[in-house]
Amino acid sequence: MGDSLNLHIEPLRSDHIQAAATMVAQRAMAMRRRFGGIRLTDPGEVSPLLQSFVGSDFAVVAEREGRLVGFIAAIPARLWGKPGGHVREYAFAANEPAVTRTLYAEVSARLAAADRYTHGVSLWADADDRVWHDFGFGRVVTEVVQELKPTPGRVTGIRMAEVEDALIVADLDYRLHRYLEAAPVFLPKRRAPDVGTVEHRITKGTAPVFIASDGSADIGYVALDPEAAESVALTGDEIVHCNGAFVVEDSRRDGTGSRLVAAASNWALETGYTALALDFETANTMAAAFWPKMGFTPVVHSLRRTFA
Repeated sequence: MGDSLNLHIEPLRSDHIQAAATMVAQRAMAMRRRFGGIRLTDPGEVSPLLQSFVGSDFAVVAEREGRLVGFIAAIPARLWGKPGGHVREYAFAANEPAVTRTLYAEVSARLAAADRYTHGVSLWADADDRVWHDFGFGRVVTEVVQELKPTPGRVTGIRMAEVEDALIVADLDYRLHRYLEAAPVFLPKRRAPDVGTVEHRITKGTAPVFIASDGSADIGYVALDPEAAESVALTGDEIVHCNGAFVVEDSRRDGTGSRLVAAASNWALETGYTALALDFETANTMAAAFWPKMGFTPVVHSLRRTFA
């Protein structure tokens, strides 16, 4: 396999791990110019993650003249409600587009043979993803991060949710879910957290929710959780994650979202965090415009392909 490119494709083995981990660490280090807190810059941190793929039918390497020039490893998973395979940001590297094509051709055939027809790949945000587009992939999620800075002055109209606010938070979260299920995002339907789940979250104290009010009604919320990371690259004790944000339609573009983010960021700084991360669906046009405008930097793009 890969003979025309002088490539040898074979299953990922333990003796490939060091070279593969080094390729990943080099790419992660290059991303540090965007955000200094990115993980995976040490091959020693990457190696255990890759070791878990040894023996997998969905992990292969490409070698040329005895030197590893790329690898890919997919995690069997349900993606968007369908059987598929996901390549995480630490589970792929290639030194040229032709190697990428050969690797994906191999692993996609293996996934398809296992009746897994929805494929996802998470790439560093500075990667050239044209090869993946040629295969029919499209961006579906972007993960972003911002180094925290204090907001001068008092943030008005925002309060931290108390237990008695659980019904309000549950209602806003329900409205967020319905918004994401509709055009143009079309996320699969999923159950929004119930009041009891929200009460537990608020009582826990480490995953706060901030509510915006216009004086007569509650009009939006932002939820934080230190354990809500999507990518390994953005995990760490210094990073807190936003795992819910919504403003009612009539109150958008009036500064409500900015005030919510400011209040959440101030809490995070006071609590000892140095960065705030989150992800949004790229089809969510409002989020795709709002978060970069707020100064958040893309770190990982996730792409999806589904075929019959």
